[in-house]
Amino acid sequence: MLNNLSDNKNARQKSKLLGRGVSSGKGRTSGRGHKGQKARSGGFKGKKGFEGGQLPIYIRLPKVGFKNAMFKDKVHTITLEKLQEFVDSKKLDANKTIDYNSFLKAKIVKPSVHKIKILNRGELNVPLKLEGIYASKSVIKIITDLKGSISIPENKKSKSKFEKQNKEKISRREKAKAILNEKDKSK
Repeated sequence: MLNNLSDNKNARQKSKLLGRGVSSGKGRTSGRGHKGQKARSGGFKGKKGFEGGQLPIYIRLPKVGFKNAMFKDKVHTITLEKLQEFVDSKKLDANKTIDYNSFLKAKIVKPSVHKIKILNRGELNVPLKLEGIYASKSVIKIITDLKGSISIPENKKSKSKFEKQNKEKISRREKAKAILNEKDKSK
């Protein structure tokens, strides 16, 4: 039975050998015609966006924007459920203050991560003292209700250009008012 199994007729065709003499039917130019880019190996089906030698649209249009990925803060999110698991498995000590370094020592977070944020998913049963860790508003409420504490670090990023300009404008106005008041008093 098994020895009689075979493919259907012409199910597997052998590919035609190219460049094996004129009499083979696919000799000399191997069915590619004469010269030109289509006859060469490699670059015919070519580049994405290739427009036949015309300057491609991605070069004609100007560059816009930038990517600041190199300076992006990598944030690692941890749910309340996971936090409870880490405390239960004694990777984290609930009696001590838990900070970024305690997560590093427990190998929960890689050193390439800059910030840790705790999100409200699952339940937390133990009061914790968290320091220098970001959290959502609902998580802060849950931790404080459990008689725990959390201190969120302030944003150290420089203030926006707009805020700086506003401060400069206000300080200029105050100086101008002070000068005007002095002139009024001198009269």
